[in-house]
Amino acid sequence: MAACGKMKNKGTGFWGTSRAAKSTLLLAAALVCLVSLLGADKSAGPAKLDGFVYDSCGGCFTDSSPCKPCRVVLELEGYLYAELDRLGARADFQVEVHNVLYDREKGLLFQQLPRGLPEEIEYPVLLLDGMALQGWGQIKKDLASMVLSKTGRESPGTVPKDSGEIQLEKAGRDTVVYFKMQSCASCQKTAALLDGLFQKYSQAELVTYDISGQEDLKIFQAYCEAYGLDAENTYVPVVFIGDRGLEGLEEIQLFLEAYLAAGYASGTYRIQ
Repeated sequence: MAACGKMKNKGTGFWGTSRAAKSTLLLAAALVCLVSLLGADKSAGPAKLDGFVYDSCGGCFTDSSPCKPCRVVLELEGYLYAELDRLGARADFQVEVHNVLYDREKGLLFQQLPRGLPEEIEYPVLLLDGMALQGWGQIKKDLASMVLSKTGRESPGTVPKDSGEIQLEKAGRDTVVYFKMQSCASCQKTAALLDGLFQKYSQAELVTYDISGQEDLKIFQAYCEAYGLDAENTYVPVVFIGDRGLEGLEEIQLFLEAYLAAGYASGTYRIQ
């Protein structure tokens, strides 16, 4: 025991090392933490979108957990997947819908409910990163903006209806028309993609509009009308090439180069 105590007094281990050695060890530990944090970000995977419904029928003979999906569960799942597909965001979310008729599912809801919500809950309820939507009215009104804020895409907001003075005609040369917003994260990624593509397809002209301004927003309305899109429910980034509109980074990545290679850009419309 005396020998052990004597060794401690000499300061063996980390605290007994030199100042330079301590600095090296601390730096190495910090680098390990940084690498692990960066790795965690890359492997974060889809965001969790939880839905909660109340179906008093249930279809099961137990109060603890469901033995099969309930009709109302399937209805909400179908709606959510359809909306995520429309927004081009299905791959960004993991959807799970629960029937709070069952004790376990109810427990999941109350574990996740944000503070400050009214005591009386209106179903269905959607939860995403501390945000909550209650009732079909709020879900249909705000789901798109909640999803887009998570994915980095943005809605143009209120689109002016009067775009009749803006006339679009075929460009007469290879043209791609791109709509963006400065605050849109996916638009920044799209811009980098377009820079690379237009170095390769240098014969084509890229026309860019920023719909943060009212004048470009009117042009956006005119393009949506010409291409058969609903401007109120079309979200940037958007690219128009030939007779096609590509909405969202995913569609642009998938199709734009193929359309350029196939010569679609010769049929794009633009303001004359």
